[in-house]
Amino acid sequence: MLEGTDGLDLLQRISTNDVSKVKIGEHIETVLTNEKGRIVDLLNIYRRSSNSLVLAGSSNQTKMLSEWIGRFIVMEDASLKSVNDSQVQYLVFDLRDESIIADIAKHNIVALRHEHSYAHQVLFLADKSSRHHLESTLEQHGIRSGTLEQYEIYRIEHGLPGYPNEISLQYNPLEIGLESRVSFSKGCYVGQEVIARLDTYQKTQKRLQRIILSDIPDRVPTNLLTPEREEAGILTSWCRSQNPVKRILGLGLVTPRHEGGQLVYSIQRDDFEGRADIASYQSSDPDSH
Repeated sequence: MLEGTDGLDLLQRISTNDVSKVKIGEHIETVLTNEKGRIVDLLNIYRRSSNSLVLAGSSNQTKMLSEWIGRFIVMEDASLKSVNDSQVQYLVFDLRDESIIADIAKHNIVALRHEHSYAHQVLFLADKSSRHHLESTLEQHGIRSGTLEQYEIYRIEHGLPGYPNEISLQYNPLEIGLESRVSFSKGCYVGQEVIARLDTYQKTQKRLQRIILSDIPDRVPTNLLTPEREEAGILTSWCRSQNPVKRILGLGLVTPRHEGGQLVYSIQRDDFEGRADIASYQSSDPDSH
């Protein structure tokens, strides 16, 4: 949590999105970047009151996030406080029934809606005293708790960047599809000059793509190559999916001129190589997770 009269101004000058106009009861996503325009974390900001902001990072690395933001607090009226011991977060996929969301919100639970490329998500923020109501309401409507493996499958199927595979100091927001979390009209922020130059001169070298894989890669990240062994990108994530059919899916950053062709990568059997096809695919599973 970030408290103080200068909290919003602080985030405005150290993150990519224009957070200055977010009103009480509203939320916004923004990206923390370093001086080279590389990603520190994807940050969700909920304005609880005029002087109080709830911050939720995608990394769940509370100490890292606090230390990064704290670097920029000099004379500002702003202070950071961890609320991990008193609050919980629940991320629910494909929940679009507003009556369910309204029922949950009756118990002082905040619902933050997000649209990410092919996915719709709701992030619930609740005091631990409201946890039972949140869980029981979700269960009553058939919304089941999932595992980390199920989350990985869902996000890869829907092309969502994740920490630390894609949300990483190795990449910039434009490469992994976070353009909507970047304002190109606001003032300066950390990394702004680099990101603006990438956008203005169309210098983004790779773009995040969903990929169909023939075999399990021997590791990630691993290089994606053309059959002629020309570098074409990086495979960053993979999973076994059974929806709509059993197959191996991946996410990777691919150079635009190689997006239409077949690529290869190293696999666990030394004498063979996997085939990677850049393709558009979506999960047809209607269930929430």
